[in-house]
Amino acid sequence: MPEKELPFLTVFARYRPAPELLPALEGWLVASAVVESSTRVMDAKLRCPEPPPESLLQAVGEAVRAAYGLNGLRLTPLFP
Repeated sequence: MPEKELPFLTVFARYRPAPELLPALEGWLVASAVVESSTRVMDAKLRCPEPPPESLLQAVGEAVRAAYGLNGLRLTPLFP
């Protein structure tokens, strides 16, 4: 069965972004997300329509990490 990419805001539903971030995040899809259970660090690959600024990735990553009680979160953008 092929894997399905899901919208970022669906996968990370606990994360409530500021309204001004919504336009940037609406185009993001989660291609994969894996949590290392022993460290509680997640690696997520994102399909993005264009390269997001590093500052946006860091801010979103920190907010999602906090919302889910993770010790770390690595967001890796993938481009078409």
